[in-house]
Amino acid sequence: MMTDKPIFDIILLNSRPAVIKSEVTDYLKRTPLDECIRRFHAGMMEEIDDFTMLWAWFEEDALLKRMRRL
Repeated sequence: MMTDKPIFDIILLNSRPAVIKSEVTDYLKRTPLDECIRRFHAGMMEEIDDFTMLWAWFEEDALLKRMRRL
């Protein structure tokens, strides 16, 4: 979709856990593209979620702590 309205190339949501990042992302994904561009200056969404990587690090830290290596 071509538009003369500027859109953000990147929107970075960075905050503490449980502070509605997922809800905002879900809302933007469910909003029709033309409305998303018009209201929020946001185009097609591509989500990169670091939760799985962070969870693996937490698990690794817990294992190392049990092994008295951390």
